Amino acid sequence: MLTPRVQTDSPLSLSVPSMSRFAPMTTQASFSRSAAIVLGCGEIGSAVALALHQAGLAVVLVDEADPAWHRRGMAFTNAWCVGTAELEGEGACFCASLKSIPSILARRMIAATTWSWPGVAAGLHPALLVDARGRRRRGTAGLRGRVPVTIGIGPGFVDGENVDVALELCAGNE
Repeated sequence: MLTPRVQTDSPLSLSVPSMSRFAPMTTQASFSRSAAIVLGCGEIGSAVALALHQAGLAVVLVDEADPAWHRRGMAFTNAWCVGTAELEGEGACFCASLKSIPSILARRMIAATTWSWPGVAAGLHPALLVDARGRRRRGTAGLRGRVPVTIGIGPGFVDGENVDVALELCAGNE
Protein backbone atom coordinates (compact mmCIF):
# COMPACT_ATOMS: atom_id res chain seq x y z
CA MET A 1 0.00 0.00 0.00
CA LEU A 2 1.22 3.48 -0.85
CA THR A 3 1.49 5.68 2.24
CA PRO A 4 1.88 9.32 1.27
CA ARG A 5 4.37 11.39 3.20
CA VAL A 6 3.48 14.87 2.14
CA GLN A 7 4.28 18.00 4.10
CA THR A 8 0.95 19.79 4.39
CA ASP A 9 2.42 23.01 5.79
CA SER A 10 4.23 23.71 2.53
CA PRO A 11 4.61 27.35 1.51
CA LEU A 12 2.67 26.43 -1.62
CA SER A 13 -0.96 26.44 -0.66
CA LEU A 14 -4.34 26.82 -2.23
CA SER A 15 -5.91 30.17 -1.50
CA VAL A 16 -9.53 30.60 -2.43
CA PRO A 17 -11.04 34.05 -2.16
CA SER A 18 -14.18 34.42 -0.07
CA MET A 19 -17.24 33.58 -2.12
CA SER A 20 -19.95 36.20 -2.54
CA ARG A 21 -23.71 35.78 -2.46
CA PHE A 22 -23.42 33.63 -5.62
CA ALA A 23 -22.29 30.63 -3.55
CA PRO A 24 -25.15 30.16 -1.10
CA MET A 25 -24.07 26.68 0.04
CA THR A 26 -20.77 27.98 1.44
CA THR A 27 -20.61 30.42 4.30
CA GLN A 28 -16.83 30.77 4.29
CA ALA A 29 -14.90 29.41 1.34
CA SER A 30 -11.51 30.85 2.08
CA PHE A 31 -8.97 28.31 3.24
CA SER A 32 -5.35 27.43 2.81
CA ARG A 33 -4.24 23.87 2.03
CA SER A 34 -1.55 22.45 -0.18
CA ALA A 35 -2.94 21.23 -3.48
CA ALA A 36 -2.19 18.00 -5.34
CA ILE A 37 -3.11 16.90 -8.85
CA VAL A 38 -3.55 13.19 -9.56
CA LEU A 39 -3.60 12.06 -13.19
CA GLY A 40 -5.82 9.02 -13.81
CA CYS A 41 -9.03 8.06 -12.01
CA GLY A 42 -8.60 4.28 -12.11
CA GLU A 43 -8.02 2.17 -9.01
CA ILE A 44 -4.45 3.40 -8.46
CA GLY A 45 -5.20 7.07 -9.11
CA SER A 46 -8.32 6.96 -6.96
CA ALA A 47 -6.45 5.27 -4.09
CA VAL A 48 -3.71 7.91 -4.27
CA ALA A 49 -6.27 10.74 -4.45
CA LEU A 50 -8.13 9.30 -1.47
CA ALA A 51 -4.94 8.95 0.62
CA LEU A 52 -3.80 12.50 -0.20
CA HIS A 53 -7.27 13.86 0.54
CA GLN A 54 -7.36 12.06 3.89
CA ALA A 55 -3.90 13.49 4.64
CA GLY A 56 -5.39 16.98 4.33
CA LEU A 57 -4.44 18.03 0.81
CA ALA A 58 -6.81 19.69 -1.66
CA VAL A 59 -6.94 17.07 -4.44
CA VAL A 60 -7.89 17.47 -8.10
CA LEU A 61 -8.29 14.23 -10.05
CA VAL A 62 -7.73 14.69 -13.80
CA ASP A 63 -8.71 12.19 -16.50
CA GLU A 64 -10.09 12.03 -20.02
CA ALA A 65 -13.70 12.76 -20.91
CA ASP A 66 -14.83 9.12 -20.89
CA PRO A 67 -12.64 7.09 -18.52
CA ALA A 68 -12.99 3.31 -18.37
CA TRP A 69 -15.50 1.94 -15.86
CA HIS A 70 -13.77 -1.39 -15.42
CA ARG A 71 -14.19 -1.57 -11.62
CA ARG A 72 -17.11 0.60 -10.67
CA GLY A 73 -17.30 1.28 -6.96
CA MET A 74 -13.53 0.87 -6.51
CA ALA A 75 -12.61 4.21 -8.07
CA PHE A 76 -13.95 7.74 -8.44
CA THR A 77 -14.98 7.09 -12.06
CA ASN A 78 -18.67 7.70 -11.37
CA ALA A 79 -17.89 11.40 -11.00
CA TRP A 80 -17.23 11.59 -14.74
CA CYS A 81 -20.45 9.82 -15.70
CA VAL A 82 -23.03 10.76 -13.06
CA GLY A 83 -21.47 13.87 -11.51
CA THR A 84 -20.48 12.53 -8.09
CA ALA A 85 -18.73 9.52 -6.64
CA GLU A 86 -18.00 8.17 -3.19
CA LEU A 87 -15.15 5.94 -2.11
CA GLU A 88 -14.61 4.90 1.52
CA GLY A 89 -16.89 7.70 2.70
CA GLU A 90 -15.10 10.48 0.81
CA GLY A 91 -16.79 12.32 -2.03
CA ALA A 92 -15.66 13.52 -5.44
CA CYS A 93 -17.59 15.92 -7.65
CA PHE A 94 -17.15 16.53 -11.37
CA CYS A 95 -16.11 20.08 -12.29
CA ALA A 96 -16.96 21.06 -15.85
CA SER A 97 -15.13 24.37 -15.52
CA LEU A 98 -11.92 25.47 -13.87
CA LYS A 99 -13.89 28.09 -11.95
CA SER A 100 -15.89 25.41 -10.11
CA ILE A 101 -12.82 23.58 -8.74
CA PRO A 102 -12.11 25.96 -5.79
CA SER A 103 -15.69 25.73 -4.51
CA ILE A 104 -15.58 21.91 -4.55
CA LEU A 105 -12.23 21.93 -2.75
CA ALA A 106 -13.64 24.41 -0.20
CA ARG A 107 -16.32 21.83 0.60
CA ARG A 108 -13.54 19.34 1.44
CA MET A 109 -14.34 17.14 -1.56
CA ILE A 110 -12.10 15.83 -4.31
CA ALA A 111 -12.55 17.76 -7.56
CA ALA A 112 -12.73 15.62 -10.70
CA THR A 113 -12.20 17.20 -14.11
CA THR A 114 -11.32 16.67 -17.75
CA TRP A 115 -9.37 19.92 -18.00
CA SER A 116 -5.71 19.60 -18.88
CA TRP A 117 -3.53 19.25 -15.82
CA PRO A 118 -1.28 22.18 -16.86
CA GLY A 119 -4.40 24.37 -16.94
CA VAL A 120 -5.43 23.19 -13.48
CA ALA A 121 -1.86 23.62 -12.19
CA ALA A 122 -1.72 27.20 -13.48
CA GLY A 123 -4.71 28.09 -11.32
CA LEU A 124 -3.91 26.08 -8.20
CA HIS A 125 -0.10 26.06 -8.05
CA PRO A 126 0.00 22.51 -6.63
CA ALA A 127 2.79 21.23 -4.41
CA LEU A 128 2.48 17.71 -5.84
CA LEU A 129 1.66 16.00 -9.14
CA VAL A 130 1.11 12.23 -9.26
CA ASP A 131 0.85 10.41 -12.59
CA ALA A 132 -1.14 7.23 -12.02
CA ARG A 133 -2.33 6.73 -15.61
CA GLY A 134 -1.69 3.44 -17.29
CA ARG A 135 1.29 3.11 -19.61
CA ARG A 136 -0.89 3.22 -22.75
CA ARG A 137 -2.54 6.48 -21.70
CA ARG A 138 0.55 8.30 -20.52
CA GLY A 139 2.39 10.83 -22.65
CA THR A 140 6.12 10.82 -23.14
CA ALA A 141 6.82 14.32 -21.82
CA GLY A 142 8.69 14.52 -18.54
CA LEU A 143 6.78 15.91 -15.59
CA ARG A 144 9.78 16.79 -13.47
CA GLY A 145 10.28 20.49 -12.81
CA ARG A 146 6.73 21.49 -13.72
CA VAL A 147 5.53 21.42 -10.09
CA PRO A 148 7.64 21.20 -6.90
CA VAL A 149 7.27 17.40 -6.48
CA THR A 150 6.35 14.87 -9.16
CA ILE A 151 5.66 11.18 -8.62
CA GLY A 152 5.22 8.60 -11.35
CA ILE A 153 3.50 5.29 -10.60
CA GLY A 154 4.11 2.35 -12.93
CA PRO A 155 6.66 1.40 -15.57
CA GLY A 156 8.60 3.93 -17.59
CA PHE A 157 9.30 6.44 -14.85
CA VAL A 158 12.87 7.12 -13.78
CA ASP A 159 13.87 8.87 -10.54
CA GLY A 160 15.44 12.22 -11.27
CA GLU A 161 14.81 12.06 -15.03
CA ASN A 162 11.13 12.35 -15.94
CA VAL A 163 9.83 12.46 -12.31
CA ASP A 164 11.26 13.21 -8.89
CA VAL A 165 10.08 9.88 -7.44
CA ALA A 166 9.29 6.74 -9.45
CA LEU A 167 7.21 3.92 -7.94
CA GLU A 168 7.11 0.60 -9.79
CA LEU A 169 4.05 -1.60 -9.50
CA CYS A 170 4.35 -5.36 -9.29
CA ALA A 171 1.49 -7.65 -10.23
CA GLY A 172 0.82 -10.84 -8.33
CA ASN A 173 3.36 -12.31 -5.91
CA GLU A 174 6.49 -10.86 -7.48
